[in-house]
Amino acid sequence: MIVNKEYDGITLDDIMMDERESLGKVVTNQDKIIKDGLDNLINKEKEIIHEYKVMNQFKDKFTPEFNNSLIDEIEKRKLFLLYKMQSKQTQYDSLIKLIEYLSFLDNKKKNIDIENIRNKLNKLEEDLIPYKELFQ
Repeated sequence: MIVNKEYDGITLDDIMMDERESLGKVVTNQDKIIKDGLDNLINKEKEIIHEYKVMNQFKDKFTPEFNNSLIDEIEKRKLFLLYKMQSKQTQYDSLIKLIEYLSFLDNKKKNIDIENIRNKLNKLEEDLIPYKELFQ
């Protein structure tokens, strides 16, 4: 049995509480870093979509030398956007297959899982709209 002795007015419980609070702060900070990173990524994707649209509108309005470099930049963004669109479409297709599989399972959690996946599908459908608009 460990006895909670006091040294200079500090107990083992005090030390453990400080470590838990520190761990909580670390986790909170890590979560904020991840959230900020994801927000930055989403904003960067929106910026690339916007740049692609604007560049396409002006690609024939400059000198041939400038147009060539502009077309190169448009192609870089197009490849990135096509990759993102393909990636989101693959996620979407995989989630559809997962729903089909879960519909065969018979358990209480099935409906919750299906609803969560449907929510993700709806989010992916929304995410795909700007990409589809670009290439249709």
